Amino acid sequence: MKQLPRRVLLSDQVAAVLRTGMEAGRWAGSLPSESELCRELQVSRVTLRRALTQVIREGRVEPGGRGRHHRICGKRAADSSKPGSTVRVLAPYPLTALGSESHAALVELTERMAAVGYRMEFEHRPMVFKRHMPEELERLDSLPDTAAWLLLYSTEPMQRWFAGRGRTSVALGRVHEGVEMPCVYPDNRASARHAAGMFYRRGHRDCVYMIAKFTSLGDRLGAAMFVEEMERLGGRARIVEYEPKPDAIKAAVGQLLSGPAKPNGFYASCPEDCLSVLCVLLGAGVRVPDEVALIAGWDDHFLSHAVPSIARYRAEGAELGRKLAQLISDLLMHGPGKGRHQRVLPKFVPGGTLGGASAQRPPSRKMP
Repeated sequence: MKQLPRRVLLSDQVAAVLRTGMEAGRWAGSLPSESELCRELQVSRVTLRRALTQVIREGRVEPGGRGRHHRICGKRAADSSKPGSTVRVLAPYPLTALGSESHAALVELTERMAAVGYRMEFEHRPMVFKRHMPEELERLDSLPDTAAWLLLYSTEPMQRWFAGRGRTSVALGRVHEGVEMPCVYPDNRASARHAAGMFYRRGHRDCVYMIAKFTSLGDRLGAAMFVEEMERLGGRARIVEYEPKPDAIKAAVGQLLSGPAKPNGFYASCPEDCLSVLCVLLGAGVRVPDEVALIAGWDDHFLSHAVPSIARYRAEGAELGRKLAQLISDLLMHGPGKGRHQRVLPKFVPGGTLGGASAQRPPSRKMP
């Protein structure tokens, strides 16, 4: 079979120019700044960075930090070790169990990392989330071709282990206090505070924050903020923990409805669990939202198909993916730096489970 012609990308041509220039001694010690190279080679910064990613992965160039030039490596360094080209996602749940917004974030991330020469691998390892297993983390980190890690639902010991490892590691979600790790996170505290105000304005003064026993740090911070804001407004809020199973949710909600102080507002951060809460309420003959209102702290495509549709907060998955790709690419290119915690503010999506506002309103308070 004859070899078919192959389209040569502009970034591949730029990488070839960089290789030739370095081998010919065109630059001594380090490459010119990225802005200088863009002007000299007449290409965009995006194209240049894709080319730089290639020569960095080949071990020809050592990435400089912010404000520093990329250092040219000697022949021995170029030949000895080739940096990895795989970004691994470590999660306690299988890919099929992640919601639509998380899928959208990973799709966007995968496409953008592929554009700069990296591939994504999903590592479903529930055991390392149930208890700290440094030996297993060591084995995972030594997988061939590993360039960086993206941690989902990461625990504090896990975050500290990866932060001290020296490899590029990023968390999707908040990091624990004192952990030096870059992250992109939806602001659950802002959503919870806003939800407390929405409940209160509609006359729901005895509310519950439903939280799974295994959940993220952001979810727990959101629960604490929900209680604090309800109390500030003059209402009452409780945090109810449950095993993330429909039967456990049914039992928890049933116990609340049979108690002396029945809540009239439910906030559930997990969309699947929020749907279970709605089914239990309707099955018990509770009118939603006339008697009890309901809000989900995270969005999923099926929530709009519920009857009534579920009010919820949406952190756009594509935006999360874009921010993650930019952060990981920047870290791989330039190394660690300051100011690496990036917040995404969720948007409120109205739904039939919340109902209309009552005439009695507290002082208005907008989401930041």
